[in-house]
Amino acid sequence: MLDNCLSTIKHETIYYPNKIKQIIGRLNTQQLSEKEEREAIETITELIEYYKGIFTILSSCASRQLEEVTFRRTTIPVQELFDAATKYFRKVNKNLIEKLELVIEPIDAKVIGDVNQLRFLFENLIDEALTVHEEGIIRIQACKEDEYIRFLFTDTRREKSIEELNQLFYPNLARMTSGEKGELRGTEYLVCKQIIRDHDEFAGRRGCRINAEPAEGGGFTVYFTIPRR
Repeated sequence: MLDNCLSTIKHETIYYPNKIKQIIGRLNTQQLSEKEEREAIETITELIEYYKGIFTILSSCASRQLEEVTFRRTTIPVQELFDAATKYFRKVNKNLIEKLELVIEPIDAKVIGDVNQLRFLFENLIDEALTVHEEGIIRIQACKEDEYIRFLFTDTRREKSIEELNQLFYPNLARMTSGEKGELRGTEYLVCKQIIRDHDEFAGRRGCRINAEPAEGGGFTVYFTIPRR
């Protein structure tokens, strides 16, 4: 993951400043209408915010990897991950969304992975869900699937089209916005995708995947697989 972060930082450091430079050059050298100038300035603003945010999150990931040094593969009870998710949800949702309920279905099973990364994955899913201030139910489940445990994170409050779900784990300027403190919001699913990629590479068994689909009874489900112990 560290190599990926550093490589992407290098690419973004070249691409986005050049893109911004091109637009500024167009503003300085071409006779544009007031509408075209306004659109160009808006595009520059979006690119700057996106670049700043993506650079920050990639640098943060790289820093975390330097601290961790390597992927730490251990055997983790699924319930331990569920307990950590419950504790985090109560902490961040305190006085935020009064009638939002987190429902977790227990399972007696263990997975092989990095406990810190998997906890961080659930934290990102919860953070993304809490950006929508609506009451309802968020459900976390897990089931045995051959040599894997399939985790399901369901938000029953929101409907998403197949097209939206297919684009969920790809960069999208429309979804990514600048927060009050300059952080980039809307990157939670990208972080989750990278964590699953790491598990696919380092957990000892190829086949870890993450995806999303409409949920039975309404809402949508993000699901991912981790090797079963």
